[in-house]
Amino acid sequence: MKDIERHMHEQAMERTDAPSSIISAQTSGRFSSSKAKPGEHAEERRFEWMEGTRRQSYRGQLSDMLWRAEKIMEVLLAESEGADQSNAPHDNTPAGDTSFPYGHNVTTEFIKSLGDALNNLALLCRERADKWYYDLKTGERLVMNDGERMMLMVSEIAEAFEGKRKNLNDSHLPHRKAVDVELADLLIRVFDYAGENCEDLGGALVEKLEYNRTRQDHTRLARLGPNGKKF
Repeated sequence: MKDIERHMHEQAMERTDAPSSIISAQTSGRFSSSKAKPGEHAEERRFEWMEGTRRQSYRGQLSDMLWRAEKIMEVLLAESEGADQSNAPHDNTPAGDTSFPYGHNVTTEFIKSLGDALNNLALLCRERADKWYYDLKTGERLVMNDGERMMLMVSEIAEAFEGKRKNLNDSHLPHRKAVDVELADLLIRVFDYAGENCEDLGGALVEKLEYNRTRQDHTRLARLGPNGKKF
């Protein structure tokens, strides 16, 4: 596990260095090529530089989030393949170690970083959707309807269901299955909403995963009861 963490740290450091060099090159090119007189369009150039820096930061955070998620899946898959048979279905306790975090090879800091990455993704989706927050004609900031936005999330689930039911490929990304793309649209809407309205969606998700993993009504015996959850 120490080797994995050391490798992850080295990879993270490489990712940390990359955006700054890119931003530096962009910034140098942006100002050295300018032919404007001293002071002319200074505010516009400063705004463009800030926007470029922010967008590059979001890209780096998204890349880091995907990389961390991949590493989590690798660790969990390895644990699943080597799991002890003592956690067989006849047991009345949840499978696996009941201490936080998930299993003995994943640190608390590692799981927390996943929550942070999800919150960064929420900010990214909110930024990309910013044009939908303003009136097309007047440019005024709109008052968004929470119920309407949540029903749009439901509409993405319905579209994913149709894609799965008919085994369709997506019309916009024809090389991908419709169910994948529609669920991606669902996540984009969820994270966009969270970026505007939620305090800590990533932290809530991590905590709820852990709570569900150890809850009594999710054990096999509880589910076999007369009022147990069958699915």
